[in-house]
Amino acid sequence: MSLATFPSDPPLTKDEEAKKIQEVKAKHVTWLVSYVLEEELPPIKHTLDECYALLAPVLPGNTLVLSTPRNERVKGTVTRVGTRIVKANMHLQLQTQPAQTISLRPKCNIHMPQLVTLSNHLDEAVKITTATFDFPASPSFIKAQLRLLSNLITDSVAILKGPTSSSPSTGSAAVPALDHGFDTAWTVQSCASEHLEPDPGPHLSCHFSLADSLILLTIRVLEPAQAPVALGTKLGLAIGTVRRIEHDEVGKVFDYVYHTSDPMDRPPITPHPPRDPEDPAPREPYRGGGPLMTRTPDKITPGQFTPVLVREKVRVETADPKLMSLLVKLSSLKVTLARVETNLAAVLESNGRST
Repeated sequence: MSLATFPSDPPLTKDEEAKKIQEVKAKHVTWLVSYVLEEELPPIKHTLDECYALLAPVLPGNTLVLSTPRNERVKGTVTRVGTRIVKANMHLQLQTQPAQTISLRPKCNIHMPQLVTLSNHLDEAVKITTATFDFPASPSFIKAQLRLLSNLITDSVAILKGPTSSSPSTGSAAVPALDHGFDTAWTVQSCASEHLEPDPGPHLSCHFSLADSLILLTIRVLEPAQAPVALGTKLGLAIGTVRRIEHDEVGKVFDYVYHTSDPMDRPPITPHPPRDPEDPAPREPYRGGGPLMTRTPDKITPGQFTPVLVREKVRVETADPKLMSLLVKLSSLKVTLARVETNLAAVLESNGRST
């Protein structure tokens, strides 16, 4: 038996060492791209399919209970199917109006613009994920697809959470930035009066929106800002026997558009920011074929901006289990996509391929 020294490779030059390092980094990029396609994207697509199914218009839909806490100023039920409210029955006991029961007319649906935008985002996300498997894999292509997915999921989470004064606008049409801390979408997206029975008239606004994955119904009793005030009311306000109902929108003037038909049948209208009563009305409120300011500000005219005050406001939140589950899944997807993007960006940057 003989003992011999194993022949070792000659030391690498600096150029050879740099070439070896680049080869290893290139293999790392190839491996990571394959790992993303084979291990990361399939679970992401599966979760997206589940999210899309949660928002699908499956009958009989979700019947949700409406009830105001600690009192019964608003109580009833609503049924959501996909992106629409297909049934509603609301009993109102407001302080400024007589008790009444309002129902949604048969075959009339209330479209929720936020859910419509959310459904479009999820549909586009599923298509992007499917297309990622159909095209040749390259680091730049995978990175671009992940960025698109991340933007869609981020916007979808923001839609479900609703507009907040502390969060910046996501750029989505369904999540507008708050005007002076107020969500003014209700001024142009309130329920059409022809869909409700009996017709509540122009002085009652019913608006459905989203807040923290909850369906939010906001009832507002309106009065024209320029309407004359009765002498008895003036005296009562002066001596304190008559008091205005306190809420966060009291004393603000809103430019309200009273709809008699479904808002989904018309082009979108840009809402105006609220203002103080002494501030002048905007001269050119909307450019793009929308309604103009009404010439009779003491009367709410259909299809026109009318300055109004909110006499009474009631918010009713109802939990939707499917929307809550959808928010959890999308929030988890948002974290997963951020991790995958960070890992891929780090490897590409170390390999000198940041784009």
